[in-house]
Amino acid sequence: MITVAEFLGQYHDAQTPPAWVRRQREDFHKKFDLNKDGKMDREEARAWVLPERDDSHDETAHLMDGTDENADGFLSVDEILLHWNLFVGSQATDHGRTLRKVRPHQEL
Repeated sequence: MITVAEFLGQYHDAQTPPAWVRRQREDFHKKFDLNKDGKMDREEARAWVLPERDDSHDETAHLMDGTDENADGFLSVDEILLHWNLFVGSQATDHGRTLRKVRPHQEL
C-alpha cells in the first residue's frame, strides 16, 4: 500500500506546499485512491505507474497542440525551448521522475 505521504515524498508535510504538491495530493485522492481508503492498493498503484494509453495520449496531444508551431507533427528543439514552461508543468514529463523517486514496494 502507498500512502499519500509516500506518494508525495519529502513534500507531504510541508507547511506551505507548492501548487504542484497540492495538485498531486488532490490527484492522489481523486484519481488514484479509487476505493477511498487513504492508500493506493496493488491495482491502484499499477494504474498510477502504468497509466492507460488514453491518459498518456491526452497529455501528449496537449503538449503537441501547445508547442508544434509549424504543425508538422514533430517537435524541434527550438519549439520545445520556446514552450519550455508547458513541459515543466506536464504530468507526461514528470512521470519518469516520479517513478525513480518511488521506494520499492512489494505491491510493485
